[in-house]
Amino acid sequence: MIHRTGYIARVKLEEFGHGRIVPHEKTFPAAKEDRLKLLTAIEVNTSSIFGLYSGKHPELDELRERVAAREPLFDFEDDLGTRNELRPIEAADEIATIQRELESSRILIADGHHRYETSLNYRRERRATNPFQEPQPYDYTMMTLVACDDPGLVILPTHRVVKSLDANAVARFAERARENFEVEEIAHRGAFRVKMDESGQGTIGVTLKGSRSFFVLRLRNRAALESALPGVPREVRELDVSVLHALIFDRIFGIKPEQVRKGGNIEYTIETGGALGAVAQGRADGAFIMTPPSIQDVERVSDAGATMPEKSTYFYPKLLTGLVMNPIFDSD
Repeated sequence: MIHRTGYIARVKLEEFGHGRIVPHEKTFPAAKEDRLKLLTAIEVNTSSIFGLYSGKHPELDELRERVAAREPLFDFEDDLGTRNELRPIEAADEIATIQRELESSRILIADGHHRYETSLNYRRERRATNPFQEPQPYDYTMMTLVACDDPGLVILPTHRVVKSLDANAVARFAERARENFEVEEIAHRGAFRVKMDESGQGTIGVTLKGSRSFFVLRLRNRAALESALPGVPREVRELDVSVLHALIFDRIFGIKPEQVRKGGNIEYTIETGGALGAVAQGRADGAFIMTPPSIQDVERVSDAGATMPEKSTYFYPKLLTGLVMNPIFDSD
């Protein structure tokens, strides 16, 4: 059973690159536009950003155990089968412990990059008209803070389903892939899934519309990767998702980074069966099955001051929307 514990708090907003709050993956512009419209309309955080705090904090660990022994305010199972428990922390000394322990800790955004950047954009808009006001609620955002070494941290792979691929590139895929990859062809879907389940990092699975084979790819030409991603930090360049985007999407299928960011042609899912089914049923031209990065991969990228490609991680289970809400309208 997965068990993860965190503290829900208001955290003061900081611009990336100027403080202790850091992202780990890129975002989509269109998604931020929609979220800004919603935030402007309701002036409430309805969904918590998921942040990971670094370092050892014995006092926080002791407080967490003490609070966990109390009767929960809410205890229920949501429609995804996740059990949610909520306990308030109201004592001034306990709140002070959390503030003191996390005051200087780095906070790595695990999930909620779009929401955090939207909060930054909203604050900029409000501060443009009221630059000299005392701190306001919109200078903060709601976060659930979890320790980086929490044993309940789980990252699932995020597969890519591509609706439209160049037909000539599909026909020549195996030939082109062998230029940089070891390619294993598997005839049966079940055997392919078993192979991917057994494979660790460094493996990418591919199924294409009209193909009789499933493909399992392992990079063998690292020089090609360095050539495709010049100047990109090694911590990012060697991620499976970077290999996929640079040497498969771009080099073989001609899908450029700006097309990925624009969205519309690529869907993202954690469901392997759903990704494979989209191709089998003719709803997509290709599915690309990934293995998940580790939390250490995420931290290494962050420590390098870099970000992963879009939708590189899926932290599970997701935080529940609406369990706690944070108003951000003016205090006066």
